[in-house]
Amino acid sequence: MTNSTNRIPVIPQQDANVYAFGDSTTDIGNLFAATGGLLPPSPPYADGRFSNGQVAVETLASSLGLNLNLATNFAVGGATTGRANVNDTPAIQFGGLLDQIDRFTSEVGVNGADPNALYFIWAGANDFLSLSPDPAAVGQAINQAVSNVRTAVESLANAGAKNIVVVQNPNLGRLPLSLEEDLLVPLTGVTQALNAGFQNALSPLEQSLGINVVLTDLFAIGEQIAQNPAAFGFVNTTDPFLNGLVPTDPTADANTFFFWDRAHPTTRSHSIFAQTFRQDVINGITEDIVRIGTPQADRLVGYSGNDFLVGLDGDDWLEGNRGNDTLLGGGGNDTLSGFQGRDLLVGGVGDDLLLGNGGNDRLYGGEGQDTLRGGLGADFLNGGRGSDTLEGGRGADRFWLQPGHGVDTIVDFELGSDRIVLGGRLTFDRLNLRQRGDNTVIRIARDNQRLAILEGIQASSLGQSDFLSLGSNNPFRLTAADLQLPSVSSSVAA
Repeated sequence: MTNSTNRIPVIPQQDANVYAFGDSTTDIGNLFAATGGLLPPSPPYADGRFSNGQVAVETLASSLGLNLNLATNFAVGGATTGRANVNDTPAIQFGGLLDQIDRFTSEVGVNGADPNALYFIWAGANDFLSLSPDPAAVGQAINQAVSNVRTAVESLANAGAKNIVVVQNPNLGRLPLSLEEDLLVPLTGVTQALNAGFQNALSPLEQSLGINVVLTDLFAIGEQIAQNPAAFGFVNTTDPFLNGLVPTDPTADANTFFFWDRAHPTTRSHSIFAQTFRQDVINGITEDIVRIGTPQADRLVGYSGNDFLVGLDGDDWLEGNRGNDTLLGGGGNDTLSGFQGRDLLVGGVGDDLLLGNGGNDRLYGGEGQDTLRGGLGADFLNGGRGSDTLEGGRGADRFWLQPGHGVDTIVDFELGSDRIVLGGRLTFDRLNLRQRGDNTVIRIARDNQRLAILEGIQASSLGQSDFLSLGSNNPFRLTAADLQLPSVSSSVAA
């Protein structure tokens, strides 16, 4: 969707948050805290999670370089999509999804929800723990669950949220507790109807509310796992690892089981779900963003817009994904990955790894001993100062060589396709090309200064047509405009 202000939001790393809502599949300790450490009993459950380790939203947040903790996670085990909780007692009510949304909107108050954050909702299973035999009652329950989730999304949007992820559930009929009651077929139908209801009710909100609703479908991946467990590393997808609070088989590996208990996945299963979430989030958010790192090691991930990522100091991971992205590593030993589009990657100071991947990219290593890999497309590779390793990949690539910048190794020069660009007013007639084993060494004839090693290339096969002298007319020059932040939204602090 298009940003109505036509100004790009900037997201400092300390403000890059995920706000999570839902039930035990997303709870990371809220019910545990509310019950004084009673539910779920930990161990065998992992630190208040209804699994043996991290749940999917945690893995999602980590993979996107976003912050998630108990201050931003409102999910409570047992929550329905409404205001009930299967763990409620006459003395205490833990509340449902809509109560979590109310608590969040109350906390943000007049300041509103952060429009640059990611909002995550996964709920619905607890609405159908007691399945009515009356089809009309089941249909009414499905409609109510869909209505509740729509209300949750609308409330978040009205508070200022822009990017909202809603999970379409995996097959509730495949839960061990469902199989025990012979409910595979009816609950499969319920899950499909519920997920279709989410699709029909929530997709129109993108247009009417001006938001991104990212629907992420777990039904398909869950069925793939059920039908071919070994392909995903599972040996058991029908029985729980736990029998009560102890393993059914103490010698078994929990993460070869899909289910931790009768209703909850293992952390291994959660990690697979998180991969689906991640891809859907990246594909589903198309606005341009700016993300700024910290002096520490950061993970900065763009989505499908033309993103601008700045690592600053620290050993950072910058990932552009779709779009024409600009990635600036800064100090530290950074990894920059462009993926698709016409990307600009600048390593900065440190021993960096630059990966252009798809598209016609420009890669600048900067200072340090860098590794540059262009990938697919016609790429430009400039290692900068230091002895660098350059790999163009497929496509007609250009490799920059300049006196005083170290001795670069070009590992895949393709005769007739790639060209070497000579900087510093060098021309072909000033070079000396010598054979050293299977490789060609390029030197400056005047002072015998080595410029590069071309692996697997015969010196006799190289000619003037393989080189390009630019002089003062250099279309590959890195300019100040390349490194300037785009126009950003007024929410950025001065």
